[in-house]
Formats: sequence, C-alpha cells, structure tokens
Amino acid sequence: MESEKDSNKDDYLDTELSFLKDLFQRENERGRSIESKATSLLGFTGVMLSLTLGLGKMLIDLESKLGILLVPLSITYVCVVVISFFIVLFSWLTIKVTYFQDVSLDTLKHEKSDEMKKDWIKSLEKAYLFNLDKTNKRINNFLISEKLFVIATVGFVIIAAMLLLHIFPINIDC
Repeated sequence: MESEKDSNKDDYLDTELSFLKDLFQRENERGRSIESKATSLLGFTGVMLSLTLGLGKMLIDLESKLGILLVPLSITYVCVVVISFFIVLFSWLTIKVTYFQDVSLDTLKHEKSDEMKKDWIKSLEKAYLFNLDKTNKRINNFLISEKLFVIATVGFVIIAAMLLLHIFPINIDC
C-alpha cells in the first residue's frame, strides 16, 4: 500500500514537472516569436519612413503649386514622421534584451529525488511566471507599435495619393 502511494506521488511530481517544462519552453518560444515580428515591423517602418521622407521632398518642391492642400498635407506628413519614431520606440522596447529567468532543462531529464523534483517545480513555476509577465509586456509594446504602424501607413497613403492626384490630375469629361 505504501509503495503504491509513493508511486502515485512520483507520477504526480513527474506529471507536474513535465507540464511545467512544457509551459516554460512554450513561453520561451512565444517570446522569440514576438521578437521576430517586432524586428520585421521595424524593417517595414524603416522602408515607410524613407518613402515618407521622399514625399517630404516632393512637398517642398511642389510648395507653391499645392496652394490650400499644403497645410493639411504638411500636418499629415509631420504626424506620419512622429508616429514612425514612436513605432521604432515601441518596437525597440519589444526587442530590447530584458532579463529572463532560465532553468537548465537538461538537468531535469535525469531521475532525481522527490525533494529535488519539488525544488525544480518551484523554480520552473517561478521562472515561468516571471517570463510570462515580461513577455506580456513585450507583446503590449508590440501591439502598440503595430497599431501605430497602421495609422502611419494610412497617413502615408493619404499624402502619396494627394500628391499623385496633384501631379497627375484626372480629367473626367462628361
């Protein structure tokens, strides 16, 4: 009877340890995934910002010809540039190296005593919760930069469309 109770206790500890190892590994993968997405967003922001700066040159060149459109286009241009810098800031906050707790999962593969398993369970749980909090903060920063990217893209499209319509006016004869 006693050995069956010990066996159930071992099974429970092994199951809990296995579950926590899996959670810990998935959380690490989640952190790497969001970092990869933020890096891509930074790249897209760089391309959009360089195109936006090119549109700024067009705004300056066409200043006298734009008339009443100059003020709203200039305001939109400044907003897109400022928003782009915030995108870079929040993406950087997503990517920046932060302290993550790590547990050597290799040492957990060997058969160990119940006390050692309990200690590993506590360590894994603590590290998982710490990393979960850090990853959630990184995801929040990424979501902010992603929403800002959409706003900046809309502003860029508005500026580009207005300039294109001004440079190549559409003549509709009815």
